[in-house]
Amino acid sequence: MYRFEILRNDRDNGFYLDLWCGQELVAAGIRLVSGHDLLKPYSHNKLPPGRLLVVDLDAKTPGAEGLGRDPDPETFGDRVILVYQGV
Repeated sequence: MYRFEILRNDRDNGFYLDLWCGQELVAAGIRLVSGHDLLKPYSHNKLPPGRLLVVDLDAKTPGAEGLGRDPDPETFGDRVILVYQGV
């Protein structure tokens, strides 16, 4: 079972993710940005085998590289969401 801990950094107005598998931290401090596979830079063997994306539902091509806005306190969870695409 995976657990997501998402925290907001007031200094840079960003959101950051720590990903746990059971009691083990498998990725920490992942900045939530739109249009990029957030898991791609990580190689821990307990990471889920898929892609984790921030998607702006109002973007012309949601999930496309470089399109859409990053989450902020007004849009995260409504217009901008976190999506897992399994393989």
